[in-house]
Amino acid sequence: MHLDSYSLMMIIPYMRKRLFTKQELPVVLENVDFKPKVSIAINCGEMISGNIGSAGLRRLDYTVIGDTVNIAQRLQSATAPGQIIINEQMYEKVKTKFNGNKVGEAMLKNKTKPMNIYEVIDRRP
Repeated sequence: MHLDSYSLMMIIPYMRKRLFTKQELPVVLENVDFKPKVSIAINCGEMISGNIGSAGLRRLDYTVIGDTVNIAQRLQSATAPGQIIINEQMYEKVKTKFNGNKVGEAMLKNKTKPMNIYEVIDRRP
């Protein structure tokens, strides 16, 4: 799925509303055994999307591939439960609309330089 900065502005507040704050979560789940641990990473850039596989073998799957997707996956694997993480390129696109904190740098697999990462906190008024 391709997300531009406008799409991101619409999605992040919804995700933040649906993912209770860390303070609210214990109250919401006090009588529930299941404890969800959701972490989200968002990247922007070019990717290939479509049905990939073999039509002859009837093994077509709709998917996205490319460096942009790989970076998002690697960022997500370094994200703590309850966090929404974006890289510096994405932060520059949304910083006028969202509050964020620089988390630090992450060294990602197959990358030669560390990447600055930010946590999205909430939408600016």
